[in-house]
Amino acid sequence: HLVGSRGDLRVPARAVTLSNGEAIDLYDTSGPYSDPAVEIDVRRGLPALRAPWIDARGDTEVYPGRSHQALDDGVRQGRAESPHLADLRRAAAGLQRTPRR
Repeated sequence: HLVGSRGDLRVPARAVTLSNGEAIDLYDTSGPYSDPAVEIDVRRGLPALRAPWIDARGDTEVYPGRSHQALDDGVRQGRAESPHLADLRRAAAGLQRTPRR
C-alpha cells in the first residue's frame, strides 16, 4: 500500500517492472477479495474505511432512507433485511456536494 496524505489512507498498489528495467507502482483495483490474508463475508460487506474522514468533513449527514424490499433483489418473497447495511448519507442542510471527476 502507498500511504496517502492522511496516515489512515492507504492506496493499494503493485510494483510493475517495465521493459527498460525501471519499476512503477500501479493502482491495484483487485481489492481485498484477492488477498488470501483477508477473511471475506459477502453478507457483512467491506469495512467502511473512508467513513471517519467523510464524517470529519462535516458536509454530509446520515438519513434513514427506505426499508429494503425483496423486489429490490428481484425476489417476490420477503427476505430479512441485512443489519450490516451502511447508513445512507446526503449533503448536509445548506451545503451542496459536487461529484469528483
